[in-house]
Amino acid sequence: MLADFGDRLRDFHAFYSPTGLFPVPFAPLVFALGMLAATAVILGFASRIALLVVWGALGVLHHYAPLLLDSSDDLMRAMALLMVFAVRKDGVTPPLALFALQAQVMFVHLYAGLAKSGSMWRDGTAVSHVLQLETFARPWTQGLLHYPALCKALTWSTLAIELMFAPLVFASMPWLAITGALLLHLGIFAALKVGTFSLIMPLSLMLFAPVRFVRSVRTPLVPVALAALLFVQLRDRTWSMFAPNPAHFKLSISARADTGEDVLLEGLRENTAFAYTRWAKLKHNLMGNAAPSVFGGLARQMCWRHPEVNSLRIGVRAEPTRTPDGAPSGPEYDQTVWSQPCR
Repeated sequence: MLADFGDRLRDFHAFYSPTGLFPVPFAPLVFALGMLAATAVILGFASRIALLVVWGALGVLHHYAPLLLDSSDDLMRAMALLMVFAVRKDGVTPPLALFALQAQVMFVHLYAGLAKSGSMWRDGTAVSHVLQLETFARPWTQGLLHYPALCKALTWSTLAIELMFAPLVFASMPWLAITGALLLHLGIFAALKVGTFSLIMPLSLMLFAPVRFVRSVRTPLVPVALAALLFVQLRDRTWSMFAPNPAHFKLSISARADTGEDVLLEGLRENTAFAYTRWAKLKHNLMGNAAPSVFGGLARQMCWRHPEVNSLRIGVRAEPTRTPDGAPSGPEYDQTVWSQPCR
């Protein structure tokens, strides 16, 4: 949690300040309270109150900047709230609180699997399309594209592990579920840049290490807790990265000044073998979900950073990924999404 606040702080002025893309009221106070509370959780000081503060601070940042979010953000916010009920002075986690935390992790895997209902997951080509997305794929994975049978096996094994995680836990085979999920998330970390998701998910599997698995919880409140969690998940779930199909376009976003020169959109071209930034997530979300105000905010930032520019045009170019037989997955296009004068 502390690392998450620190990561967001790197782009404070670009995103959360009054002149940023997603201005947050009293943003410095929100960050200060969140980081202090996260530190208190680490030190074990007033943990319940600290977790509530962390949950509230994350909720504020997530509310004002939804285009910067991924599945790990939703999981972190949910777990912070559930952990409030798991903290006790004697160090013993109440069975119902443990069950709620375990149920959250099971729901993440279950809904991630159910959301992958598109044709690319059914025909086994989803992984090959994901590995062509420079925003997420690490460079070494390009060699895997020469082995379509392996990509199909990875696609279908991903579905199997996600869908079978919860049933295996309830069938008293948790170690099989943990092993499969751990291999899945380590594989995701090795192949893709998906931020803190690859850190949070393996750590969350530790919840299943104690002897007290979900089947050992015996209380009439369990059905009520399950129903409440299920309602929340169905009402507001975003465990659907690369679903129902992965994106099948490689995006490039550029800003062109009236002089004909390209103006660098800060952060959007950042692409290294290991780095994953909020800029990368913003780039991924800009196509389908961005309101005009977001492109307008980008343009205002570029005009402010480049006072010599009189007018600015932001364009998006989409290059389709390729199917295993080399055919494009869709049409290529280049369009202007925003233009404005700078003076």
